[in-house]
Amino acid sequence: MRLFDQLERAFTGPAKYSESSFDFLNRSARDSAKAVRTVLEECFHRFPAESQADLRGRLRSSDGRQSTAAFYELYLHEVARRLTFEIEPHPIVSSSNHHLDFKLTKRAEVYYLEVTAAGPSNEDFAAARRISRVYDTLDRMNSPNFFVGVELQGAPETDPPGARIREFLARELARLNPDDVARDFDRGGLDVLPRWQFHHEGWDIVFSPIPKRPESRGKPGLRPLGFQMTAPEYVQCRESIVAAIESKANLYGELDHPYVIAVNVLHNFVDDDEIMDALFGQEATIVTPLPGGQFRTAHTRQPNGGWHGPTGPRATQVSAALMIDNFSHWDIARRAPVLWHNPWARRPLSPAVWPFEQTIGDRATGRLDRLDAKRSPHRFFELPRTWPARGLG
Repeated sequence: MRLFDQLERAFTGPAKYSESSFDFLNRSARDSAKAVRTVLEECFHRFPAESQADLRGRLRSSDGRQSTAAFYELYLHEVARRLTFEIEPHPIVSSSNHHLDFKLTKRAEVYYLEVTAAGPSNEDFAAARRISRVYDTLDRMNSPNFFVGVELQGAPETDPPGARIREFLARELARLNPDDVARDFDRGGLDVLPRWQFHHEGWDIVFSPIPKRPESRGKPGLRPLGFQMTAPEYVQCRESIVAAIESKANLYGELDHPYVIAVNVLHNFVDDDEIMDALFGQEATIVTPLPGGQFRTAHTRQPNGGWHGPTGPRATQVSAALMIDNFSHWDIARRAPVLWHNPWARRPLSPAVWPFEQTIGDRATGRLDRLDAKRSPHRFFELPRTWPARGLG
């Protein structure tokens, strides 16, 4: 069984905004896409044969969340294999009727691994896909003299009318002289550009024409879409990480070996502070009044983390979490998940099981120590440092 289709590929352009990463890889003739296909195909053939059909279906899913979670599962299987762990897929445990993803054994080191994703709600995900389809609509527009900048406010509940948007923009762009707009742009920047507003069911799209340089006007192959700006919103990243941990923490009851939950976080702009807030509780400052009008401040964490809640430590059956954000096929040689150890775990996990960065907490002092990676991702996977841009692995 093959993961990718066997076909002649000629397309060398960019991916569509609404296209899944897998679909683009499957049709792209770019050398970088070929490099990624080669590595993933090899990893797929080393995946347990009895589980390949299911994994293949999820990897090829048009639902980006399902495909991304499946890739993370394939990736972690390959990491365990390269670390010479004996891998048992979907092990049966006496404490539950559910099947874990993997049981990993290497001499005295044994642990269970469950793979999941944390991301936007179904409604937000659907809205993002609708917005991506609007971007694809704009990319089909003929705009020889201008790029088009887009500012978004709100989110559409239905697909905006692509044909009407293109007609609206074509009409407005035809009224402009690119040399006049370029002169104004050079003097005043984005603030002096014309702005046109399009409404669709509570969703506002503001378009701005960005003049192309004279030598680029009418040049084929240039995508019309310029900058994209979205009105800032409160993104519930912490909540979705906590929900991902909680949904898996109690699923298998009391296990006889350490238990690791691997989470690929699908929100944008995720950093260590957000992951720490999700696992240990949000950071807070306590201000205590003192005599004489003075104040004493102390830093603490709110009891709303996946590992520490209102009654103290929780999810203590979870030994650690393998955390990374927006991890995809293109990242294998340059990034790796960080292993965050749970300081309250009933069955602690040995740091020796993971070759990349780790964070280990001391529950007595509250200190978090970072352990550096033993190997770089590209060396671990025996790939060029610049993969997949250069070299096919």
